[in-house]
Amino acid sequence: MISIETALSRLIPGLNGNPRPRRWSAAQAPVIISLLDIELCRLMTMQALLHQHAQVHVEYAFRCQHPCELPPGVLKAELEDQLDELCTLRFSAAELAYLARVPSLHPGFIGFLEGFRLPRQCVAVTASQDGGLAIRVAGPVLHCLPFGTYLPALLGEVYSRQFLLAPALVAGRERLLGKLDRLRRFARAPQRRFPFAWFEAGTRHRYARSWQEEVVFALTQAGFGAVNGTTNLYLAMRHGLQPIGGMAPEYLGLFQGLAPAPEDAQRQALEHWVRQYRGDAGVAGGGSGTVEAFLAGFDRYFCKLFDGLCHEAGDPIAWGERVIAHWRAQGVDPAGKTLVFAQVATLERAFTLYHTFADRIPVRLGVGADLVHDCAQAPLHGELALLGCNGRMVAA
Repeated sequence: MISIETALSRLIPGLNGNPRPRRWSAAQAPVIISLLDIELCRLMTMQALLHQHAQVHVEYAFRCQHPCELPPGVLKAELEDQLDELCTLRFSAAELAYLARVPSLHPGFIGFLEGFRLPRQCVAVTASQDGGLAIRVAGPVLHCLPFGTYLPALLGEVYSRQFLLAPALVAGRERLLGKLDRLRRFARAPQRRFPFAWFEAGTRHRYARSWQEEVVFALTQAGFGAVNGTTNLYLAMRHGLQPIGGMAPEYLGLFQGLAPAPEDAQRQALEHWVRQYRGDAGVAGGGSGTVEAFLAGFDRYFCKLFDGLCHEAGDPIAWGERVIAHWRAQGVDPAGKTLVFAQVATLERAFTLYHTFADRIPVRLGVGADLVHDCAQAPLHGELALLGCNGRMVAA
């Protein structure tokens, strides 16, 4: 059995010794080489919408969340090239066979994916004179929703390629080894009532596709159950990990454009999900608004129907405490439910959330950028935000 350090050095050429600084270029391999390089939640939401809302028209805009060292507009040409390449991809026979084994995905949906291709005409990229970059995605929901994973991953890596590669990976490797050591020590510590369960959730925030895979490889080779799954289907297939997914973050927001009235949107979205999955995929998204607004429509019926809730907005500890109190007020034992924190900022934050809740309720924790973009280079992070659905403005 080789050490993690040795395995990583073999996977990252030149890290033992003095690697020559070099820049990536647009002439190299595409950022995304497989349509399976996507979060499971995107496919599950597409499946839920396929039969009743396939022709719904949506509009998204990309929003940067962090300041960056370069004007984003300089990335336009390479991003356009990468999008051209992305929109030529199809699912391979082997990938479709793998998806057919994912319990939540049904044969009819796999058949739909056999001929699936992303529509390039749905994406418009514009650079402004002041160096800004505007990205709009508009079209049928089934063809636009996957860009919620692909576009942030594309733009993040196109940005990373503007800087020196080797120093960033050296720093990333050193920090990763420190995190593995921290996970080892945490695994030896006394556990709470419910076990520590966490998953890798960094596809939209990664430094590079290859580096995300290095991280996942290291976690799977650690030998102490260092990770319980990944949201990325490509990595789940390649490394034998459990694929993790549920509602896409904008799923509830879509129904603001589908329900007869705004006050019906959440109820209709949740009922539609239950009809689709019949008890599977039983964790509901907590919505992008306040926890009080969400829980006002999450009555005793939904409390009993869903297995858990996923945190999507606001302070996670305050959110979790309020959700537990709501379940108790509805006569539901929280110990039989699950809290999912899908985008935990750091591993240390994941440990804190575990210690806060795991004596009362099972928790599942998704860690992203702290693992897959903790390199020497500051990230360019952003999200593809839903703006409208069927001509109606949607509250983000």
